[in-house]
Amino acid sequence: MQEQKRLWNPPVRIAGFYLVVATLWILLSDSLLYFIGIDEVLIPGLSILKGVGFVLTTAAILYLHLSREFAIRYMLEAELRQKIKKINEAQAELTESEQRFRQIAENIRDVFYLNSPDKRQTLYISPAYETIWGRGRESLYENSQSFLDAIHPADRPRVVETFAKQRRGEEATVSYRVQRPDGTVRWVRSRAFPVRAPDGTLSRVAGIAEDITDRVQYENRLKRLSQRLVTVLDDERARIARELHDQVGQELTAIGINLGILAMHTEAISKANTVVHESSEIISTVIERIRTIIADLRPLALDDIGLAAALRWYCERFQRRTGIAVTLSADLDDGNLDPVVSNTLYQITTEALTNVIKHAGASNARVALESDDSQLTLTIIDDGHGFDVSAFFKDDYKNHWGIQIMQERANTLIGSQFRVESAPEAGTQVSVVVQL
Repeated sequence: MQEQKRLWNPPVRIAGFYLVVATLWILLSDSLLYFIGIDEVLIPGLSILKGVGFVLTTAAILYLHLSREFAIRYMLEAELRQKIKKINEAQAELTESEQRFRQIAENIRDVFYLNSPDKRQTLYISPAYETIWGRGRESLYENSQSFLDAIHPADRPRVVETFAKQRRGEEATVSYRVQRPDGTVRWVRSRAFPVRAPDGTLSRVAGIAEDITDRVQYENRLKRLSQRLVTVLDDERARIARELHDQVGQELTAIGINLGILAMHTEAISKANTVVHESSEIISTVIERIRTIIADLRPLALDDIGLAAALRWYCERFQRRTGIAVTLSADLDDGNLDPVVSNTLYQITTEALTNVIKHAGASNARVALESDDSQLTLTIIDDGHGFDVSAFFKDDYKNHWGIQIMQERANTLIGSQFRVESAPEAGTQVSVVVQL
C-alpha cells in the first residue's frame, strides 16, 4: 500500500507523464513528417517548430497539472491548519478544564476518586485521602485495593459488597470506619457513581468519600441524651404512678370507706344520704381514672408478673374502657427479659393502642408477642382506616408525635427495628423486632 502511494504521488505522476509524452513525440513526430510526404528540405525547419511546439505544449500541460496539484495542496493545507487550530483550542480548553478540576478536587475536604470499571486501577485520588486515611496516595496508584487494609474488619464485608454493585454500574453508598496509623478511627461515607461512554458501556467509576466522624459523634451524643431523657421520663412516670397508687389512691379509698360508713348513719336524712351516695360515686370514678392513669404511666406489676401478663391486664382494661375488641397472643418466656426491654415494649403497646382510639376508627385490634432464640417481635395490628405511610413520613411527623415517640423508644432505648405498615382503608401494623 505504501509503495502504491509513492508511485501515485504528484512528482511521480508528473515525471511519468512527461516521460511518456516526450518519448512518443520523439519517436512519432519525425516519422509522421516522412509519412505525410514533407519535402526533406523543409524537415529541419519543421523540426525546430516541432521542438518549440513540444516545449509549449508540455509547458501548458505541466502548468495546468501543477496548478491543479498546488490548488489541492493549498486547500489541504488550509484544512489542516483549521484542524490544527481546533485541536489546539480543544487542548487549551481541556488543559483549563483539568486545571479547574484539580483546583476543586485538591482543595476540597472530601476525597474525590476515579477508578477503572473493575476497581483494579486507581486513575485519580485527591490529596484529602492522605488527611483522612493518614496514608500516602502512591499506595493506591500501585494497588487500588490497598485502602481496604485500613477499613475496620467489621465494616470490610459491606465495603467489598458495594464493589460488586459498582462493577454492575450501579450507584452505591456505604459508611465505614477507617483505622489510621496513629490509632485514631474516622468514620467515612463513600458514594460512587458510574461514568458511561457514549455507547453506554461503563468506562469509569467516580466517587466522593467524606469524613463524617464529627456527625457520627454528634448523633451518638444525641442518642445518649435522648436515651437519658427517655429513661428519666420513665423513672418519673413510675414515681408518679407509685405516688398515685400509694398515697392519692389509698386516701381516696379511705374517703370512700368513710362516706360509706357515714351513709349507713344518715339513712334517715334522705337529702344527706343522696349527697353521700353521689360523693361515693364520684370518688369511685376518680379512683378508676387514677388506676387507668397508673396503667398508662407504668403498671406497678410489670416487674413482678412479667411483660406478657402486664399486657394481658392492660388489653383487658383497654377493651372494657373503649369497647374495641383486643386479642393478645404471647409466646415467650419473659422471666429473664431485660427490664428496659419489657418497659419499652409495654410503652410502645400502650402508645399504639392509644393511636387506635384517636386515629384508626377500628373495631378490632390484635397484640402479638413472638420470640425465638435470637429475637423478640412485638406486633400491634388494627382494622381501622389506615393511611399512606410514604406521605406520612414525608410530612416529617407533623401532628403525629405518637409514632415518633414509639420509634425513638425502639431505636434509642433498646436498639430495635421499628416499622409501620399501612394503606388507606387497609388498617395499620406496628412492628418492633428486638435482638436478644
